[in-house]
Amino acid sequence: MQMKERISSAFTDGIAVWIMVGVLAMLATVYSDSFLTIKNVPNVLGQAVPLIIITVGMFIAIIAGQIDLSVAAVVKLTAVLVSGIGDGDGGKFVGAVALAFAIGIGIGLFNSLLVVRLKIPAFIATLGTFSIIEGLVLAYTIKGVGSIPTPVVTSLYGNIGPVPYSMLVLVLLLAAVGLWLRRSRMGLHLYAVGGDIEVARRSGVRSGPVITTSLVACSLFAVLAGLVQVSRAGVGAPTTGDGMELLAITAVVIGGASLMGGRGRLLGAVGGAVLLALIDNALNMVGISQYTQGLFRGAIIVAAITVFVTKKSAKT
Repeated sequence: MQMKERISSAFTDGIAVWIMVGVLAMLATVYSDSFLTIKNVPNVLGQAVPLIIITVGMFIAIIAGQIDLSVAAVVKLTAVLVSGIGDGDGGKFVGAVALAFAIGIGIGLFNSLLVVRLKIPAFIATLGTFSIIEGLVLAYTIKGVGSIPTPVVTSLYGNIGPVPYSMLVLVLLLAAVGLWLRRSRMGLHLYAVGGDIEVARRSGVRSGPVITTSLVACSLFAVLAGLVQVSRAGVGAPTTGDGMELLAITAVVIGGASLMGGRGRLLGAVGGAVLLALIDNALNMVGISQYTQGLFRGAIIVAAITVFVTKKSAKT
């Protein structure tokens, strides 16, 4: 019985997903000589950064019992605005970044208004926001626009050994978020409201500010993910960030969190994002055709989610 409990705990605590990451990495190393190389390792780590960032924001929303489907559109909007307004000029780029974060806060507050004040379910509210932002992006441009200053692009591709600069900064950010979730009053309130909003209310926790914080944080992390994504690409395109909202939700679930809120660990969510990024890279490295990669990717994700959900259900 103790062994079964330990296995179940590994899934809910986010440890099992990292074991899966290790197994997949070993298999990719065995089947591809190009996987564990000084060229590919920084590449896969750099590609994982935007997905990890957006997953962190989604995790914060989900543990508060919310979900934000507008994040991919926020990534798109950030990419085209920062690239289009900055257009290769360092000074304009800084101003465009500040504008992007201000818009991110505004989007988070708008989502909160719909959810908290108008009592619209977050799934529906943020889906509507997604459609609005998507329309604004396409009204602004239907193709790549502007450019990112060369020093910014270069810095995103810089490495210390096999580790990109962006990954080092991300580790510091994750440490800060982890401490905030575990040690701050707001972090505790996020789990309380997500676990049972009525019990939290009776304990003196006001759900409105907590939900607002979670949705604004989710939007801000989407802006940050968009900045990293467009800075790596060098140009903003309306296709930037396509599908990232579903990948982020999948990563959170694979990492052991409950979509109902109130349960999950940041370590597991990050592991889920790393696993998804690793799947794409590993399929490329072992020579799977791009036309059949979707089949393999989907099968692996469905299998992983099935195992994780089954183990969590067995524990509860």
